[in-house]
Amino acid sequence: MSTKTKDKKFAEEIAAALQADVVRNKFNIPAKYKAQYLFTETFQEYLKTLTNSQGAIEKKKWHYKHFVKIFGDKNITDIDVKTIN
Repeated sequence: MSTKTKDKKFAEEIAAALQADVVRNKFNIPAKYKAQYLFTETFQEYLKTLTNSQGAIEKKKWHYKHFVKIFGDKNITDIDVKTIN
């Protein structure tokens, strides 16, 4: 796909904007092509990135125990306001 520009920085900005649109599901991409990020896996990866105090991390783990009962192995792109309510 051409961005119709020779300006590399501008082309990178266009590419980033398109990637953001895909993440926000602006394009009707069939489900088999969408990334499958499960809540449980995503939250575990999130915990690995934390640099908070141990107390704050433990609090997040406590919240996780409650969220996992509801969201479990749902794809995070399927979690919306209806799911939360």
